[in-house]
Amino acid sequence: MATETVKTVTTTTKTTVTTTRIKQAEKLTWGSGYEGQRIPDLGDGTYRNPLFPGDHPDPSILRDDDTDTYYMVHSSFDVYPGLVIYSSHDLVNWRPVGAALETWVGSVWAPFLCKHNGRYFIYFPARGNGRPTNYVIYADAISGPWSAPKDLSWDVSSNTDSNSNTQEALPIDPCHIVGEDGKRYLFVAGTYYVQLSDDGLSLLKDSFKLAVASWPIPLDWVIEGTAPEGPKVAKVGVYFYLNVAQGGTAGPPTSHMALSYRAKSIHGPWEQSPFNPVIRTTSASEHWWSQGHATLVPVKARNAAKADTTDYYVVFHGYEKNYPTLGRQTLLAPIIFTDDGWWKLKTSDASIPQPIPLPSTEKLPFNIPYSDDFSTNKFGIQWGFYNSSKSQEAAIRHRYEADTTTGKTSLVVSGKGTGPADADPLTFKTGDRAYEVTVKITLLNPQTAVAGALLFYNSRLFAGLGFDGHGALILHRYGTDRYLPNHPDGVNAVPNNAATATLYFKLQFDYVPNVLTIWTSTNGVEWKQFDNRINVAGYEHNNAYDFLSLRPGVYAAGSGDVRFENVIYRAFEPHEL
Repeated sequence: MATETVKTVTTTTKTTVTTTRIKQAEKLTWGSGYEGQRIPDLGDGTYRNPLFPGDHPDPSILRDDDTDTYYMVHSSFDVYPGLVIYSSHDLVNWRPVGAALETWVGSVWAPFLCKHNGRYFIYFPARGNGRPTNYVIYADAISGPWSAPKDLSWDVSSNTDSNSNTQEALPIDPCHIVGEDGKRYLFVAGTYYVQLSDDGLSLLKDSFKLAVASWPIPLDWVIEGTAPEGPKVAKVGVYFYLNVAQGGTAGPPTSHMALSYRAKSIHGPWEQSPFNPVIRTTSASEHWWSQGHATLVPVKARNAAKADTTDYYVVFHGYEKNYPTLGRQTLLAPIIFTDDGWWKLKTSDASIPQPIPLPSTEKLPFNIPYSDDFSTNKFGIQWGFYNSSKSQEAAIRHRYEADTTTGKTSLVVSGKGTGPADADPLTFKTGDRAYEVTVKITLLNPQTAVAGALLFYNSRLFAGLGFDGHGALILHRYGTDRYLPNHPDGVNAVPNNAATATLYFKLQFDYVPNVLTIWTSTNGVEWKQFDNRINVAGYEHNNAYDFLSLRPGVYAAGSGDVRFENVIYRAFEPHEL
């Protein structure tokens, strides 16, 4: 950190006042992608974290030897379609393949993507049936079609091993691994493991065993809790390496961490790394908070002269300082192995640029544009309904159609509920620290429908603005709805026989702490800034749980249909307050 001297002149006294403030010695910069989106590729052969900006927690990464391609999937929680798969040829520039999960099974937590005997599998936890369990889906091609989710029928009563260990085995954070015996196993939070059937589609009920006990975290470390979770196993040379997360996923900035163990057998005994914890945020002054949930990634050289060379990286997640609203973001760091076979980070600072791991065989732009004219279907790639209780309901609720007047394609969504809390808003996630979104919204049934644009965390916490056909605006903040009848920035009350009512919305997310500013327009050209600006810095997990992020989106409530057109997204550098 460094200090800077700032001179300010007060116009009332004409005196000069000298103040001192603290600023970062170096301003971090990133690459610029579609619409100014923040991307990791710096354009000079290096990258800077986040590897995947925005809400991409619990990363599971697969190197497919058959295609020389990397695939990654993350927790998708309450958004459907879920489990979006991304692909990359250099570990830095990623593109969406598509969503693997259509059927609603509840909130989807940390998944695990693997390939076994030519078939792709994703194991993931959810509790849509009223009890915690693990599911599995599979496909013969990464692009699908993916099977319906199969419940592994987790039996809570069997969550201890034959030695009566009291450390609880939780059906979350599954990890698939093939042991030295050729058998398939699933590691879970706890840290337990259980044998799978040969086809990987069922558990051997009496095979639960404790792999490692919780690491004794020093009492003076400021953490959220012990919480052994996120086990990830990889075979490197003669050893299986088991990485375990502890300390709690959120909470204080120094909470989360990654621990490493190794064994020559999947059944242990497991040795503790002398470098534990191998990943940890030690101070709130660091750029990345609550770092953990680590997976080793092999990088095989494409250079013929180094054909037998394999380097290793670790992929993990963390919260960005000042931006917990963006959720947990995917991070990537190079590691080294010591002479006695333990791995550790090359550098403990995840914000320092690093060389891109591989020359890309297919250089593709990072991610996709968020602007959407709805001429193509981006459900499961960008858009998703929050907490839709049935996948078929989501399919019925939206349709693409051409406007009979303009001929332009638009998205039409049927109303549900009374407001954002129960309307299942349509959202997308972004990793930008400042951005602007505009959208045109038309009530096709203005007497009975309500719609709006908002920043949505969950059904209990959101902020934005809606309107109806009776001249009212609806202010949404703190997860509440406040009707503002006959508001001058809304639409005029429409007569009972009016066909439609249209209003344009502009949302701006900016500043530290994060502030939402809203504009409305009746023609998309002349804008009026709404009276209230909303501090949304607290719209995050530590205040509202659910491990989510604050996402831009739209909603349709009441009865009748709502048309959404011409979503325009623009990212920019955040301003100082």
